[in-house]
Amino acid sequence: MVRHGNTGKNHSSSLNLAPNGLDEAAFEQAMLERWPRLAPTGIALRLGITALLFFSTWRAIQYRGATALSLLLPMVAELMVAILAGVLLAIFVVRDMDFRRQVWSGLRPWALVVVGVLIWQAWQGHHSGDGFAARMDLAWNQIYGFAVSSGLRWSMLIAALGFGGGVLNDIAAYRRNGPPFVYLGSLNFGLRALLMLMFGFWLASIAFAFDFSRRQNADAMWIALLLAELLALWLPAAVQSKMRAARENQRGPGKVPPSVVRSE
Repeated sequence: MVRHGNTGKNHSSSLNLAPNGLDEAAFEQAMLERWPRLAPTGIALRLGITALLFFSTWRAIQYRGATALSLLLPMVAELMVAILAGVLLAIFVVRDMDFRRQVWSGLRPWALVVVGVLIWQAWQGHHSGDGFAARMDLAWNQIYGFAVSSGLRWSMLIAALGFGGGVLNDIAAYRRNGPPFVYLGSLNFGLRALLMLMFGFWLASIAFAFDFSRRQNADAMWIALLLAELLALWLPAAVQSKMRAARENQRGPGKVPPSVVRSE
């Protein structure tokens, strides 16, 4: 986004929402252009999936004794789908080189994690005499058994399918508008993870101060996850609205928007 004269200075004084260390113009461009506003159907879909997901996790707490940590399993399922979908998009769908570079650079740390786990399982199989395949089978059964026993198997499926539906919307927007490709599901997941870290700090502090029971910890985590989900849906729209209002005030009445001038 290009600014001329002292407009940037005036704009900065009226609205300064950029995080520390990030140029305000870059932050504004990312929010206004690379984080598009959801259509009403998209908002309805997000709210419907959220309601279904949190109803299923609430039932898991009530009837299966799901713990606070186990409530993070749906986000783990989303993360796995996000990584897999990002790789498939970069290979088969998106021709945006910037997006491809972001995918491959973001994939490196997860690839190191996977390699580390495989090496650890191979060493465990060699040390115990069971073999690598038996250790991997045991690990999978333990993970799957934990998801089933905590009652969160269907919650993970709902979260994964919801993320997949969002990816289809991102592909449709990319084919309609062209590059750059906006991986909105990944952006939203990152924002929710950041909000969860913030809530998690306060949650741990409160739980330690009041000596919460296992059930109370699960209830508090459920509330924190729900708040993060709703804030992640509301926050980008609220920031965009403030930025657009600031730009309108800066432009003043009777001035032609830059987009109109460029189109002429």
